[in-house]
Amino acid sequence: MKKKAPTFYLGMAIQLALLQILPPDGFAQSRALLNLRAAAGRLGATSGTQETLSRLFDASATKPDMPAVLGSASPSLHRVSLKNGAVVPVPDQMTVMGVPPIAEERRRLMAPYLEARTAVFQGWHPKRREMLIVTRFGETNQLHWVKQAGADRRQLTFLQGTVMGGAIQPIEGRYVVFSVDKDGSENFQLHRLDLNSGAVTQLTDGKSRNEYVAFSKDGKLIAYSSTQRNGKDYDIHVMDPENPESDRLSNES
Repeated sequence: MKKKAPTFYLGMAIQLALLQILPPDGFAQSRALLNLRAAAGRLGATSGTQETLSRLFDASATKPDMPAVLGSASPSLHRVSLKNGAVVPVPDQMTVMGVPPIAEERRRLMAPYLEARTAVFQGWHPKRREMLIVTRFGETNQLHWVKQAGADRRQLTFLQGTVMGGAIQPIEGRYVVFSVDKDGSENFQLHRLDLNSGAVTQLTDGKSRNEYVAFSKDGKLIAYSSTQRNGKDYDIHVMDPENPESDRLSNES
């Protein structure tokens, strides 16, 4: 029996992949099909396979609200209709162009596949074998403390915004300086967390963008970048975290 050419198997593989992973809405289909068509050309797919992908892409591109042209591994997602249900609201911080409405029901069905949790190491305590990590509970990342290998993590912050990361004070390890994105604007604000009392104190002005914290070797000062001066240029500021009023401009960009 004559062996099939490699491009035959490539074409079959692409068609099987389409049946499994093609997104359900037309806008996402167009992007997926465009990527697959380009990949097929690079890998030497048969002209028939490339023509099929081109035809599917042209159909989805001219009708962005069309139903799915092929099946998927999650048929229930295709039964979602915008006619009788709410749509996902667009956040105030975002400007959306050319994106069709997304049904709230579709977001609910997709949620189990989009939820993922990681624990990101931030630093060791200078005197004890204990560590600071950032991990997510609920909707936002928060600071947690781990005392030993295999131990449960203890949540340290309970803020509305997302904690972006933190640094433990060197030498003594009495507090943590960390940044928070309170409203999704990415104007990160620096805070101090007292590890004994759990008290949180905001260190920066609440308006500018502040990040990249570095402690001095003796643990008494921090240096960080900030847009406080004019809202757009990044300068280097220096501060004693235990006295926020000591903040001063060190180097202007």
